[in-house]
Amino acid sequence: MKCMVEAPRRPTMQEIQARRNSCLPEAALNKRLGMSLPNLGDSRPITLQTSLTKIILYDPILRSPPESMRVFKLPEFPVSLSLLSIQRYYNELILQLGKAIFCVPPENSALLARLCYLRGFINTMCFRRLEALSDFQNLYKTDTAIFPTQLVTWLVDSLHREERLLADRRPELRRLILKVSQITHTLALF
Repeated sequence: MKCMVEAPRRPTMQEIQARRNSCLPEAALNKRLGMSLPNLGDSRPITLQTSLTKIILYDPILRSPPESMRVFKLPEFPVSLSLLSIQRYYNELILQLGKAIFCVPPENSALLARLCYLRGFINTMCFRRLEALSDFQNLYKTDTAIFPTQLVTWLVDSLHREERLLADRRPELRRLILKVSQITHTLALF
């Protein structure tokens, strides 16, 4: 039997303008979430139609009450796209992520893990390999489910000789390098 999935569509610009002008809580929620996420406030059911019956499935994520959400505000992107402006932007982003990591309470390990992941990724993009490995070490201690094994393996393999010597002097990085090499060795056996 053929099934047709009826998925919610993206709103038109007129619908977006109408939501903005209305004073419903849904409009306020969508305005906070931004224009890039227009379907998040919709709570329309997903329907599956068959030739005999119509089945309505509700998405449990949309029905559940929203948990407390923390938002990390990115620094303003520079108007000038010069190399110096972009470097300053990334430096400011890494600095703000460091402040956010410092302010996270210890019981919120999921948020801490996500911030460490983000700062580690930005450090990787800026070729700050040791700082990135340090962030991924902190991530490994808090949440192994999102640990980027392949990225860390690539980082370890791309370390220059001087960086490798510095990493070997830091016990936490030495342990991380050892764990990653064990993981890749185990995966190579399969």
